[in-house]
Order: sequence, then structure tokens, then C-alpha cells
Amino acid sequence: MPGLPTLPPTSHSLHRARPQPAASIHAVWVASALGGLGQSLAGAAGGLLAQQVASDSVAGMPQALLVAGAALSALLLSRLTVTRGRRIALTTGASVAVLGCLVVVIGAVLASLWLILGGSLLLGAGNTAVMLGRYAAADLLPETARVRAMATVLVATTVGAVAGPNLLAPASNVATQLGLPALSGPYFGASIGFAAAAATLALGLRAAPSQPPRESTGRTGFGSGQRRTGRRQRTRWRAERR
Repeated sequence: MPGLPTLPPTSHSLHRARPQPAASIHAVWVASALGGLGQSLAGAAGGLLAQQVASDSVAGMPQALLVAGAALSALLLSRLTVTRGRRIALTTGASVAVLGCLVVVIGAVLASLWLILGGSLLLGAGNTAVMLGRYAAADLLPETARVRAMATVLVATTVGAVAGPNLLAPASNVATQLGLPALSGPYFGASIGFAAAAATLALGLRAAPSQPPRESTGRTGFGSGQRRTGRRQRTRWRAERR
């Protein structure tokens, strides 16, 4: 009715009116599956490629450099998350992994162990992006739904990781038909997977909130929570005095 005053919307009503970022969650799922595929596909071929280019004694070095790259990139991507947000950080990690895969492909063509190891180091950024994807999913939903969101991302990553090694032989056959070393094929396939993951994250997380949603308590402001805490403490003190 006209003339009646209207109350301003509360934080609780605004939270309920805000649409759930379903598209962003789906983008994280798809990117996690693609990243898991690229991660496992390249990891399965690394030791075989180093053994073929050099000797058995260096077969474990690509995996060791990949782990070192993941540890280093975890620090850098975490810092980038704070300054630029998860979308930029995860997209950057997946993009660096694409570069690492292509460096390994060049190293396979030139039979250069150093290029293979350098590319494996860069590839670690992709592993970090895959691992950090679960936290991006958690940021998109309220606290009550974050555990389920992280679990679904882990399931998507596992699906991609299981599919990756099964593509080792087909990817090697494609590389052979193109006149490239057979074991460069898995890295080329991994680069496609990480590139698709980077594109999915860049497009799918555009509408994601800059701050994770929080559960509303019906009252806003630090002062109200502080007053409620003070009242509870005074009540407890009086009960103890009695």
C-alpha cells in the first residue's frame, strides 16, 4: 500500500537473493578434471622420456623437478591469490604448465635432458593449480557447503587422473604419426588439457565473488557481536558468583 514505510533489506535477505555461482562451480569441476588428466599424463611419460634421452640413472629426475616446481609455485600462486584473486592465480598456474609441456616437447625433439628437466619444473605449477582448485570451489559457497564442494572437486580431479595414463599409448601413436618422438605425444596432450583448463577458469570464474560468502546471523557489524559476547560473559560471571 502507498504511504507505508519500507524496511531496508537485511544482510540475510540479500544473501538469499544472491544467485548461487553454479556456473563457476561447474567451471572448477571441468578445469580440475582437465588438469588432473594433464598432470597424470605428463607424469606417466616423464621418467620414460628421461630414460630414453639419457639413461636409467636420471629416470626419476623429471618427477623430482616436477615436485620441486610444485612447491615453489605454491608460494608464488598463494601470493598471487592474495593480491589478484583465485581466478588469476589458477589461470596463471595452468598457463605455466602449458609452457612447461611445450618445453618438454622441444627437449624430446632435440634430445636435450636439460630442456626436459626445465619443462618438468614449470609443469609443477599445473599440479599446484590443480591442488588449489578445491579451495576456489570452497570460496564460492557458504561455510555449510564448502566440504561438499571440495569433495566434488577431488572427485573430478581423480576422474581426470585415472583417464590420463590410459591415454599414454594413443598420444604416443599420434606423435609418431606426426614425425615426433613418441613420448613427446603425452606432453603435447597434457598441454592441450592444461590450456583447456586455463581457458575454463578464465571464463568460468569471471563472475565469482571476490570474497567467499559468509553465513548471516541476522545482525551485522562487529559491535553487535562484541556486545553479545560481553553479555554472555557477564551472565556466566554472575552465575559463578552465586
